[in-house]
Amino acid sequence: MSAFYPGAGTDLTPPILFPEIKTWYYMDSQPRSEYGAYPILSRPTFINILDQTMTQCDFELSDVKGDLRTYYSPSTQQTIYYETNTNFPEDWNRAKHKADALVLCGYDIHSNNTRIVTALFSSYSHIITDNLTVDTVWKNDIRPTHTLSQMNYPKDDSFSYWITEEETAENIRKHVTVERDLKW
Repeated sequence: MSAFYPGAGTDLTPPILFPEIKTWYYMDSQPRSEYGAYPILSRPTFINILDQTMTQCDFELSDVKGDLRTYYSPSTQQTIYYETNTNFPEDWNRAKHKADALVLCGYDIHSNNTRIVTALFSSYSHIITDNLTVDTVWKNDIRPTHTLSQMNYPKDDSFSYWITEEETAENIRKHVTVERDLKW
């Protein structure tokens, strides 16, 4: 199985909680910009933080070719192909980013370019989201043919997932649960 995650940042919760998905395609405009094609806020430390988070979650950097970074986890046999400095949806390619699942966490799919939404959703059979993402991000476009999984973060302060040092495989497994095959 494979999954595509636009706007992934340093979020490794999906690969940790979905170890059966062996190939991951990550895409983010960072470090060049926090806001896609708009160079409003660069993140010069993004690559260092990304590498640290990957290491904390048992992913090793195995290759770098320009803006494509490849990480591999020997314990789960998962590979993450991470395109940095890449804009979504402009750089999305149906063939290149062909996968079984689409991860929509935090990223507002409707914010930039609504013309891609139909093609995007129809390309994936499984939608993975979380309880922190507003459901309008996926609810208007999901079809009866899709399966839906939701990762649930604690509603209290027990897990500060946005703090790099806290984002470990152990903490993710301890604090985040998954509901699979949800009906909407």
